[in-house]
Parts: sequence; structure tokens; C-alpha cells
Amino acid sequence: MRIAALLWVAIVVAGCGSSTKVAQADVATQPTPAPTASLPADANEAVREQLRSGLFQLSAALDSIQEALKQAKEIQKGSKGRLKEAMSEVVDRIDSCGSTLADHNSDPPTVDDVKKDFAKFDDQRLKTVDDVNDTLSELKEIKGMVGGLTGDTPELEDKLTRLAALVDQAMEDASGTLLALGGKEQLPTSVPTSP
Repeated sequence: MRIAALLWVAIVVAGCGSSTKVAQADVATQPTPAPTASLPADANEAVREQLRSGLFQLSAALDSIQEALKQAKEIQKGSKGRLKEAMSEVVDRIDSCGSTLADHNSDPPTVDDVKKDFAKFDDQRLKTVDDVNDTLSELKEIKGMVGGLTGDTPELEDKLTRLAALVDQAMEDASGTLLALGGKEQLPTSVPTSP
């Protein structure tokens, strides 16, 4: 068995050596094919699948945002002065995140729907990606705001810590939504500072 295998390898190597020039000439005249393993066979199916997966993840993000909003309202009720003002802004901003994403919460299209109007559904996907990116940036700012409030109010620290964890979960779900939609998280552009 080993001898047969070695003989087979020797034949293949000998055969490759004699046709190297011909193979190189063929390769030189043909364009290099793009890798096809990661490309979808059908663009309609790919967009439909991205929307189906993305809208499923979007629903999870909306649930997380709703939980964060409930927690923020509870903290707002028991707060006073500067904290009450800050929590009012946090509540408004979380609510705005939910409203932005809720605009995209719909049933996914069928493949036939996408075939009939591919541009419409691909635009829907891209618009959702943009709005999820905006929501993700907003949630990061909200997390920073909540983090800045924890030291000022020891009596509410547990509730604020829970709120921060819920905002983290919403961010994770929003990132999952982006990934499912075939989008990429936009990193904040840094503004150059003058010397």
C-alpha cells in the first residue's frame, strides 16, 4: 500500500515537472479568479438572509433597550437635583435609541420579494446598518454618562451598575445586528488637534 502511494506521488511529481512551462503560460494568460467560498451564489438570497438575521438580532436589541429604559426610569423616579436632570437626559436618549431601531422592526422579505425589487431591499439593509451604527454610538455615550454618575450617588450605585450592564447588553445586541446585516461598526473619526 505504501509502495503504491509512493509510486503515485512519484508519477504526479514527474508529470508536474514536465508541464510546468505550459502551466505557467496558461496561468499568465488567465485572470486570477476571486475566491468564491465567501461569496454568495445568489445576491437575492444573500440580502434576504442578511435582513432575516439582522431583523431577528434587531428585535433582541430592542428588548435590551426596553429593559435599560425601564431601569433608567426607575432610577429617575428616586433621584433629585443634578442626578434627576442627568437621568432625564439618559431616559430621553435611551428612548430615542429605541425609536430609531423600532422604525426598522418589520417582517423580513421573501426571496421573491427581493427578486422583484432588489435595490429597495438592499437600500433597506444599508439604511438599517446606518441607523444601528448611530444607535451604537449613542449607547456608548449613554454608558459614559451612567458611569459618570455612579460615584455621586452611593445609594443608587447598584441600580446604576445594573443600568450600565443593560446598556452594555444593548450595545452587544446592536453589534450583533450590524454583523448579521453585513455591516461594519463605524469608528469615531478623530479630529486632529493643532499644536
